[in-house]
Amino acid sequence: MSKPTVDKNFSQKNTNFRYVFWETNGGRTMEVKRRNTLFAFAAALLFILLGSANAYAPDIVNQWQEPAVAGNERADSNNPKLIIDGETIDLGSLLNSEIPLHNGQASGVLQGSTVEINSQEKRLHIILNDSAISMQFMNTAVDKTESSFRLRPSNLAQAALVITAPQVDVIANSQVDLITEGPGEKQVCFIMDLKDQNGKIAIGNMRRVSFPGKIAGFVFLVNDQNRLGENYIPENLIPIPREVQANQSKADMQLVEEAVNGLAKMMEQAKRDGVGGFILTSTYRPYSYQSMLFNRKIKQVGSEEKAAQIVARPGTSEHQSGLAIDFSTNGTLSDNFANTSQGNWLRQNAWKYGFILRYPADKTGITKIIYEPWHYRYVGYPYSKIMYDRNICLEEFYTNMNKYGFYAVADSNHVYLAILNQRDQKIYLSEPVPRG
Repeated sequence: MSKPTVDKNFSQKNTNFRYVFWETNGGRTMEVKRRNTLFAFAAALLFILLGSANAYAPDIVNQWQEPAVAGNERADSNNPKLIIDGETIDLGSLLNSEIPLHNGQASGVLQGSTVEINSQEKRLHIILNDSAISMQFMNTAVDKTESSFRLRPSNLAQAALVITAPQVDVIANSQVDLITEGPGEKQVCFIMDLKDQNGKIAIGNMRRVSFPGKIAGFVFLVNDQNRLGENYIPENLIPIPREVQANQSKADMQLVEEAVNGLAKMMEQAKRDGVGGFILTSTYRPYSYQSMLFNRKIKQVGSEEKAAQIVARPGTSEHQSGLAIDFSTNGTLSDNFANTSQGNWLRQNAWKYGFILRYPADKTGITKIIYEPWHYRYVGYPYSKIMYDRNICLEEFYTNMNKYGFYAVADSNHVYLAILNQRDQKIYLSEPVPRG
């Protein structure tokens, strides 16, 4: 069975990411001569401590980062600094708009840089020579000012900092030393807390982020530019159990196993919330079945172009991925589903279980698909929360991933960082970073 590829139409600059393995030292045979009881006790204690340190050493693969400070180690971040080509920028000064950034006012080490301040995406993105210094803010508004930007943080405001440069070194006391010109790329990632202290942004609890190699296997585009082959059958395709709290309109309806698990949990919660009566109208459809539907629609409307606005061409339907569900309350797909209690509940809650409304009314110009309030697509959590919180569709998610290289999102307990590896075109998810 073939696997879908991540959108290859978004061209990427090749990146020489470094893979760092956390190593442990095997137990060593140690001869202890009998000198005296104290010496023997001390040697035994030392051996136990070394063994314990190795036993609790992380066994993850920490991609892209070459830690001079250990992954997730919390350094003294009261005054974090960026040392850019030998010149120092105080990160607090940067976030407090004390360093001019745009309108031709950038000077010093940032002179000649390209700066983007995106209020909707809550991003600060600086390109300098061959390097990028990029931040995304959570639980804070980002307002553009005449020469820079202003943050308005709420409770538990945080920021993700991703630095990509030919050379990056993390130094003690929250200092990051980077060289902005040269071949190759290295990358370091941080999460930090932000607070408003008497009108000033204070930075605290700055910590390194590690990546255990967890790939986003369900975040891929299926559309007219990213087609599934005629012989493509998704892996882990299973029947939807009858125990799932939704009526199945056909026998032997199937989804990818992870999507089935998310659906089961979602329907259970809907029932607890007093919302039932969901009908699964369509789930997995093979290429041949999609061909039949498309050809039938051509006969009804008279042309392929008109048919493609209503029924996906073979190979472009998300139903072939085994990750899409069409919901209804009466077996008929209708815009009125949005006004039902079922449609309203899904719109507000589906993201919690890894699903997104795939074709929203305000994104038709981007998706090229009509508004389908009944069509939900499994992408997995926290990717579903990213798209829900930012009000973006899957195409926009990929466009922004391509442009900025990462997305950060926070829930009530953790912060997550999703990074696009420009070398293999796969998206990797960080370890969840506890909030606060």
